[in-house]
Amino acid sequence: VWHVPSASCMAYAGAYGAATSSSVAPARLRPRVAAARAPRSRPQQSVDARALAAIALPLIGAPLSVAALLAAERSGMWARGVRADPTDWPSSAWRWSGARGVELFADGDVRVLSHAAGEWRTLRLGASVQSAARCSRAAGGVDPTAPAFPYVKVMASLAAALALVPCAESSAALEPVRALFLGGGACSLPRLLESALAPRAAYRDGRVTLTVVELDARVAQAAREWFGVGAGDGTLVQIQIADAQSALERFAGADFDLVCVDIFGKDNAQPGAFATSERWLRQVRAAVRPGGVVLANFHSGTDEARAVLRDGLRAYAGVFAASSAWRVHEQANVVVAAAVGGHAAELLSKAGGFEPGALDELASRAELVARRGGWQFDVRTALKRSAPTRRA
Repeated sequence: VWHVPSASCMAYAGAYGAATSSSVAPARLRPRVAAARAPRSRPQQSVDARALAAIALPLIGAPLSVAALLAAERSGMWARGVRADPTDWPSSAWRWSGARGVELFADGDVRVLSHAAGEWRTLRLGASVQSAARCSRAAGGVDPTAPAFPYVKVMASLAAALALVPCAESSAALEPVRALFLGGGACSLPRLLESALAPRAAYRDGRVTLTVVELDARVAQAAREWFGVGAGDGTLVQIQIADAQSALERFAGADFDLVCVDIFGKDNAQPGAFATSERWLRQVRAAVRPGGVVLANFHSGTDEARAVLRDGLRAYAGVFAASSAWRVHEQANVVVAAAVGGHAAELLSKAGGFEPGALDELASRAELVARRGGWQFDVRTALKRSAPTRRA
């Protein structure tokens, strides 16, 4: 299935729906419509609406289809074998995650809701949507390769390019990786990265660990029971119930390849202590190996959030060898990427300095990982839509 711009598809579908609306009319309206039409006899020379639609739709749809195909060819999607992103549509989780749904789980203010006839699932803490995931029969539940939120796609693409470095491009084999995730939710990011890694049995003990630190045990329970976290003997994702501060103190000198920070409260606000404190960021740095990477999710939708972001950018720049901010397309999120040193710092410096070819290099590295994991979105598009910004 090739990627076709959603606007073209929606326009075509809209034209078809308008021409055949009687076939999908609500059940309570059908008897009246049928009764109204029954006595009528159409003149011999009249043209049936469906016949007219059969003639008109190809004429309407052909230019749209051609335009879509040309756009896909220009973007290079065909050449890269990119499939349609099942979450890149107007009905995607980001657009409806505030909607009501069928309650699957509830423990106080922690709830799991099902939406769109079971196709989507959200994890909520109070009024905040912590995570959203797509379900599929092929995956036997939640599909980790189709993340719902754009910011998760950006973080995964950067993690793939900077931390999950292929050691043999011909086979796309990956070096062992140790990652720490501060803030878990439904573990969308660690499960997505896990899909590109071999099962635990393929590595020596301790060589691959995806450690998630989650403060709320109820959230962890919901993630395990309703989002498939930790399912199967070969799983790499392990949840620890702890606060981020104590976890960092315990992991000092742990030499993680990757640390991801995604900490928000039930009011959807980001605690300043985990975003703007240079003292805390030095603790984060102490847990990362010399060539390691740190990724952090920030909000930018309010004046308060933008103030936290500005302070956070200054703090990251003061602690790490290189850092850059990636403004997420279609979401009020900014992903801050930072590196302690090594090749990752060079790549980030080039991208943050808008050097020609820097984004393409990052995207090419990320694509090697995405293909291995069968990720259902285009990492190149995710990175280029959210290219580094010069200001908060």
